[in-house]
Amino acid sequence: MTGVQTCALPISPKAPDANADMGTHSISYSLFPHSGTFQEAGVVREASDLNDPMIVVPNPGGRSAFPKPQALIGIQGGHGGVAIEAIKLDDTSQSNVVVRMCERFGGSCTARLVCLLPIKSAMIVDVLEKKLPDQICEWSSDGAQIKFKPFQIITVQLNL
Repeated sequence: MTGVQTCALPISPKAPDANADMGTHSISYSLFPHSGTFQEAGVVREASDLNDPMIVVPNPGGRSAFPKPQALIGIQGGHGGVAIEAIKLDDTSQSNVVVRMCERFGGSCTARLVCLLPIKSAMIVDVLEKKLPDQICEWSSDGAQIKFKPFQIITVQLNL
């Protein structure tokens, strides 16, 4: 059918846990009419903004108290479809930062991981943060170029 939107909500199972997901639940959904492709329209960004809304914090010091916003770690290029999903300290060393990224548009691309912190080296690791010997991640003063396959998740360990 054309012009019909449906919304399906899953029903919780009663086995093996009869009390699983019982109680009141709340959901959010949004319609985002757009022209062009979902990539051009920014549908993925709108979905992220719905799931993680901006938190407004009052500024008691006035307007000039806020510095110009700047990302400590960011992505450049990658056709807009590469996103940082997590940033955390390494499980084994406080001098390493782990950055997990994913390609969300379903296409291959190259993106640059950039960081304002002084990085000594970088390496691509698996989800358990073990080095992947066949993966190369060369870090320079302007970051590291990383190649993504469609929907690929890549984790990079940055050595500070």
